[in-house]
Amino acid sequence: MKRAISGLIVCASVVLAAACNVQEPTVEEHKKTDAATAPVAAAAPAPTAAPATKTVYFDVHELGAGKATAKVAAEEHARAMAATDKTVAFADYWVDEKNGRIIHVATGPSLAAVTAAHDAAHGKTPGKIMELIEAPDRRQPAGGKKLFLDAHHNPPGTVIKVEDIVKGHAKELTIQGKHNVDFVSWWLEPSTGTIMCLAETDDPKGAVASHQETDGDLADEMAEVTQGR
Repeated sequence: MKRAISGLIVCASVVLAAACNVQEPTVEEHKKTDAATAPVAAAAPAPTAAPATKTVYFDVHELGAGKATAKVAAEEHARAMAATDKTVAFADYWVDEKNGRIIHVATGPSLAAVTAAHDAAHGKTPGKIMELIEAPDRRQPAGGKKLFLDAHHNPPGTVIKVEDIVKGHAKELTIQGKHNVDFVSWWLEPSTGTIMCLAETDDPKGAVASHQETDGDLADEMAEVTQGR
């Protein structure tokens, strides 16, 4: 019994001695432990990419009532296509017969290059050339309905953000069905703040109603056009 008690006393002494020999962690060790157990901060969200737009030119030929026909526009377009170099490309054109107007859509390095291409084609300088930002999701009309090109003019100095137009256009696409209209594309002229929309519908009132419901911004001008390529 005495031996057993003596053994227990010896074991207890050994354990106590070992406990006494345990050293407190150093300041550096505390820092390492804190760093290892610290919560990981969430990564910052990646910035949203800007819509992929491109610059195009609308050159407007004012021919007068009765002079802007599909035949005349097709002939002018063919001459422009044949005369232009690789730096300028003429894509679509619209004919506004009622107002005697032909609008060509072109891409090129500059306004001067587009003007020169017209001069080389048929010696007719456009009455006006607009430098525009084109919608990133532009589509071609499906066909079977009328086309209407409208213009929304804003006061001088108004800053129009492409992101805001993209959002408004996306909202319009969600409601256009009930108004029997299809908004094919939009364009922004940064220098004036003018926004233009191309809509396909049997009744222009549908385009007006859709604009009204989306943001209340009604067009200042609207004309029925025919498109050629």
